[in-house]
Amino acid sequence: MLILIAPALAWESPPAEVVLMDETNLFESLAVNTGWLPGNSPVEVAFEITSSGGSWVEMEGESFLVWPESVTHGYEPEPGTGLFELDAEIGADVLLKVDAGGIYYEGPISSVVQVFEDEVEFDPWLLDDGTGEPVWVETASPGQDTVLVSQSFTITTGVSVYVEVDWRTDVQAAFTGVRFDSNGSIIDTEGQTELFDPPDDGLLVLDSVFTGRYRTALGLVLVPRFGVCVEFIGCTDIAAFDVPIDMLEDDFDKDFEPQIIEHGTPVLGVDTETCDFGKVALGQIAHCEIALANLGGFDVEGSAGILGAGEFTIWPEDLLARPDTVDGITVTFAPTFEGEQSASLILNTSDPSKDALDISLVGVGFDDQAITVITSESGVCGCASDGGAPGPAWALVLLGGLVARRRGLRAASD
Repeated sequence: MLILIAPALAWESPPAEVVLMDETNLFESLAVNTGWLPGNSPVEVAFEITSSGGSWVEMEGESFLVWPESVTHGYEPEPGTGLFELDAEIGADVLLKVDAGGIYYEGPISSVVQVFEDEVEFDPWLLDDGTGEPVWVETASPGQDTVLVSQSFTITTGVSVYVEVDWRTDVQAAFTGVRFDSNGSIIDTEGQTELFDPPDDGLLVLDSVFTGRYRTALGLVLVPRFGVCVEFIGCTDIAAFDVPIDMLEDDFDKDFEPQIIEHGTPVLGVDTETCDFGKVALGQIAHCEIALANLGGFDVEGSAGILGAGEFTIWPEDLLARPDTVDGITVTFAPTFEGEQSASLILNTSDPSKDALDISLVGVGFDDQAITVITSESGVCGCASDGGAPGPAWALVLLGGLVARRRGLRAASD
């Protein structure tokens, strides 16, 4: 009597590289015209503000697939491979208008472009860490007062206009991860995994889309001061005031470019579902050869065991079939008592679609040495009947030949 179940083994597909990249125009094609300020003044200024640029995000990691408890998929980030870059420009054109004492002038007086560059490294994927709050990576160029223009213009003999403008800019951008969508299955929390049905053909193909979220702000404050200078009289300030401009404040989700991720799995082919040994004499042995073919591109590994009370044994208990080769198991039935016996051959293999394969084992033991009493006119004799089954010594020679042949095939395949 033998009860044995081979222990469950853990298997995994070779990891697939995941490289996520996205370029987003956060500040592209923004434009603001303030109009003439302060209005109804002999000297006025106007500002035309434009912006361009955006961000670059890059993250690296791996996609993994493990089983057999279930076919489990997930994404493992590579620490330190996250990069968030900000590259933006703000341009300002300053225009002047003078309308006083019969003197009229209107035209541009200055044009300036300010460049903002920053980068931050981080650990991917920036998904929810379990707190329910986004994990943001931020980059910013906080504003500082900068002289935009400081000029004096002669309007007519003895009369000039001076213009001074300071500006303070504030450029902000932030990024966080939202989710992975793999064939409609969602991962939106760090360390989360997802379950898939085992692929029958040995290849799990995932259409993977990563979604990120961007948050941006772009603003500036202009501080113009201007006045008129008259020869022999002096200069008079006309105006000095702040001009706040909120060009952008936005928060939006964006899908990265889809990725096709493939995970190969072993594929096992089995040529039988049942081993029926029929009737076997007590003390004799019978064999059932089970061929295990590797139909995929990865090694089929595993172990075999017997579940049940029948007098069945197996060889070998460890399985290994290289791609495009055939391995096998020999099951032996050696009854020592009469009657029907049954058990199950359990194959735990690296094929996720057949990780616990059950093959039925059935056999009947009978006693071929029973005494038969024959009555005739000449008397009674005790005779032993002969069922013609091979004797133990001959069967052992046969088993030895099978073992030698299997070892030869195994050596040749290795």
